[in-house]
Amino acid sequence: MTAAAPGAEALAAYRPALRPGVLLSEALLHGPATVHLIKDTGSDSSFKVGPKEHFLIARMDGEHTLGEIGEAYAQAYGRRLDHTRWQQILRMLAARGLLAGGPART
Repeated sequence: MTAAAPGAEALAAYRPALRPGVLLSEALLHGPATVHLIKDTGSDSSFKVGPKEHFLIARMDGEHTLGEIGEAYAQAYGRRLDHTRWQQILRMLAARGLLAGGPART
């Protein structure tokens, strides 16, 4: 049995939510790649993410825990995200001001 990373239980129970005004697009073709746009209507900034990142971000509605989102991801993609990867995703969203409860990007 492997020990969970410190804070892993708290992270799995976290229910992230995107700020109001954050919009996610349907799939778009960008050359040969499939991408999704994420737009922050408050700052009018946008950026592209791939289908796997979109899968995760689209489920961050404040209702689902990261554990639940991670389980759905594992079922869809056959791979679990570790504690470090979740932290990277959340840091990226926070740095862009996209998480509810965090500072908005201006």
